[in-house]
Amino acid sequence: MERLSKQQGLFRFEGLPDGVQASVRSGDQGSFLFLLNLNRESVTIPLPQEYNSLLNHSICSGELQLEPYGVEILEM
Repeated sequence: MERLSKQQGLFRFEGLPDGVQASVRSGDQGSFLFLLNLNRESVTIPLPQEYNSLLNHSICSGELQLEPYGVEILEM
């Protein structure tokens, strides 16, 4: 699956918890990773690299905590 993802230029997010959606949107202003927690509980999401949070105006690295039904937008 990893090889196929790379061949097709698809973004693959390793270690995404159940109930969390990840989607990449790209445009003239760059690429952004949208993370949505569809769970009733908080989740911890491992981050493979450092990202800029557009919602919190901070740097996210290591792990990201998302509250129940929480959303985060990260600049890629």
